[in-house]
Amino acid sequence: MGILTASPTDLRAPDRCAVELSTTKGPVLIELDRVLAPLGVDRFYSLVRLGFFQRVAFFRVVPGFVAQAGIHGDPAVSKVWRKALLEDDPVRAKNLEGTVTFATSGRNSRTTQFFINLKDNSRLDGMGFAPIGRVRDLSAARALNSQYGDSPPSGQGPLQGRIQREGNGYLEAEFEHLDYILRRGTAPHHDHEKLRIALQSATSIVRTRLRGGHPAAGAARLHRAPRLQGRSRDRSHRPHLSVPGAGQRCRRRIRVPERVHPCGRSDLQR
Repeated sequence: MGILTASPTDLRAPDRCAVELSTTKGPVLIELDRVLAPLGVDRFYSLVRLGFFQRVAFFRVVPGFVAQAGIHGDPAVSKVWRKALLEDDPVRAKNLEGTVTFATSGRNSRTTQFFINLKDNSRLDGMGFAPIGRVRDLSAARALNSQYGDSPPSGQGPLQGRIQREGNGYLEAEFEHLDYILRRGTAPHHDHEKLRIALQSATSIVRTRLRGGHPAAGAARLHRAPRLQGRSRDRSHRPHLSVPGAGQRCRRRIRVPERVHPCGRSDLQR
């Protein structure tokens, strides 16, 4: 499984784990719970391990609604993962303020896009949006740049089709103040596994170029997966396909099969 190969098998995530996004606005700690949506959590965990979210923009930040990201900045990578459609999880939790959910355009159409609910959006529950976890503190998420808002005609934000076709070049040229996920993550030992990813605004990229620097130097590490530190307390645990109970400890070395469907588009409908 690699960033340019949408594998039919996602990594199995721990029963519970935390993904810490280190942002220019402060940390965003996402607590994932596999009991809520096992396929969705496995996909998100796999994408983080692959380093997929590096230099991926929060292209849609609508105050009082959502902050959305997940279209890769390299059109070649984006094209591959648009084909890796994920089967739906049952909706086991409400889309309340602070929950994290995959975007979808219909049944069994999740791929890589996700959003943070910035308010209670329970009306999304009946549309099949299954939360995969929750942000512990929304302060930093609320501070993500929202000047562009939604995509036209509702706002002045980027068009998803152009991001997919043109990548970050389009965003950096026309939406220079967007926030990005840039650096690869690490996972310090803690009560949960943590995967640290750094966010940085596109303004920093532009300033680096004006100073004659090479922001692409950071992108050279684009395909390196985050390192995980620490190990499972139970080395004798074997792979299985059942959904674990809420009280089980984290297991990192288990894989769950997942079907790959024909190409589709991701978009959170308002």
